[in-house]
Amino acid sequence: MNQRLSIDALRALQSVIDTGSMTRAAKQLNLSQSAVSWKIKRLEEQLGRTLIDRQGGALIATVDGEALLMHGRQILQAHDRALAHFSPLVIAGDSAFWRHRADVAVPVGHLVGDLYPSTSAG
Repeated sequence: MNQRLSIDALRALQSVIDTGSMTRAAKQLNLSQSAVSWKIKRLEEQLGRTLIDRQGGALIATVDGEALLMHGRQILQAHDRALAHFSPLVIAGDSAFWRHRADVAVPVGHLVGDLYPSTSAG
């Protein structure tokens, strides 16, 4: 058994289980349906377990799929936090900001005047 789980495959599993559909998961991940299906199949082969069951028209997680997803969600959250920590782009709601450090020098008199207007009006 290969001891490394693919982040992309875990994300595909999460999306399939959350949406109940390979097609919706593919759209969510900007992948083809066959790519998502292949990622799930590879995970199942790697672990030697069935992770998704087809019931009617919906896809649901098996007991093993739920167990892997429980760990997978934690792995994906840690992965995404690590990437965000080093990313210069910060997403906050509908806005995006570039993270950077800027040193600004301002004469103290300007700050004091702005903070304490009565002392500078003198």
